Amino acid sequence: CFQKMFQKKEIALLASLAYVNAGYRIVNVYVRMAVGEYSAMLFLPIAALAVYRIYTDSGASRKRCRSNALLLAAGMTGLIGTHVLTTEMTCFFLLLVCILLWKKTLQKQVLKTYLYAVLETVILNLYFIVPFVDYYFHVDVNIRHSMDEGAMMIQKNGAQIGEYFAFFQNIFGSHMGLTPGLVLMTALIAAAVLVINRQASGQIRFYTGLSVCLLFLASRNFPWDYLSAHAAAGRMLAQIQFPWRFLSLAVVVLSMLLGSMFQQLYHVGQPQMYKKLLLLTAGACAAMSVFYASDYVDAGGMIHYYDTAEVNTYATGSLYIRTGSNQQILTGAITGDDHMAEISSVSRSGSHMELFCRAKEDADGSVEVPFFHYKGYRVKDEQGREYEISDGYNNVVRFTVPAGYAGKFTVDFVQPWYWKAGAWVSLGYAVCLVIRGMAARRKKRGV
Repeated sequence: CFQKMFQKKEIALLASLAYVNAGYRIVNVYVRMAVGEYSAMLFLPIAALAVYRIYTDSGASRKRCRSNALLLAAGMTGLIGTHVLTTEMTCFFLLLVCILLWKKTLQKQVLKTYLYAVLETVILNLYFIVPFVDYYFHVDVNIRHSMDEGAMMIQKNGAQIGEYFAFFQNIFGSHMGLTPGLVLMTALIAAAVLVINRQASGQIRFYTGLSVCLLFLASRNFPWDYLSAHAAAGRMLAQIQFPWRFLSLAVVVLSMLLGSMFQQLYHVGQPQMYKKLLLLTAGACAAMSVFYASDYVDAGGMIHYYDTAEVNTYATGSLYIRTGSNQQILTGAITGDDHMAEISSVSRSGSHMELFCRAKEDADGSVEVPFFHYKGYRVKDEQGREYEISDGYNNVVRFTVPAGYAGKFTVDFVQPWYWKAGAWVSLGYAVCLVIRGMAARRKKRGV
């Protein structure tokens, strides 16, 4: 992505090195172990390249607009498939860019490109969007409940400005090393000097301002609490819980800023200084990665599991858990009331379970299985009869066994037809894009 922005391999490698070794990314991988967030950081440069092309391709052809739209859709698809909160922040970031560059945004070609990108993003992600929206509006989960509760006071969770310059703090300490890192923050300071001295290009000025805005958003100085209390949009953005999550976006822009500065230095015509600074910056990146590795070896803890009996799947994220559920007391046991004579597990694989149940003759019995009750679960007996499901204790799946009945029951999760339809549309469109891309490549080669 950086190669296509800066057109020089060494600058692209340096920007990539700075991005990969950025302090906040290292913290996400090795300290927070935030698999969703650091996976999303794989796709942020793709979205950044798309936006860069949209605003720098002057007089782009219809084919080029479609290509840029598909690139942005690809980046957003990666974000949607990895981390919803980063997707939300990126949409806000795109809105900010559109406003700052409003003159170019209102050009016909740019508007068409964004329209194509939105349509392609929706089509490629129907497999996710359809069930996500379905659950959001029809299942009472924590994230929906928190929106209904009102303002979320997250300002205190933001980073302190001083932390951005604390390059050598213990990343396993209370502040985790919430900084883009030595190289990127030094680049920002150098860029600010160029801007003040009126020696910066338009791109450098823009990236500098955008970086400052993102760092401000990530800090506790931004009025998060006020916006959350007085605006619905602020309440929605407050779902990110920790303002410093915006550092993931700041790291991308700062890497672009670093590349733009070296690009300007190269065009100024100072090859010796250009080469020396390249080597110095690359060395600084390597040195910081060694520092982080040393910190990790010294302070990073290890968890050992010696037997599968110690392993469970109960420590899942809480945003999409049913409201009022307690994950800590989910033991994995099948239980029944006093009217059940016998309950035994036959087999289990993922969300599919088979069990034998026998109810006493005097009254209907009820059985609870250790699955949180979400829309889509189904219970059937050996004859194929379907049984109604209700919320059991701790919101698990509960069903009724008729008095005197004995037999095998199957509990499994079945996607609604419209979920499957959305998935097939996404898959079909992705296949069409692959075929179209292969055909275009063969045509280009003259095959």
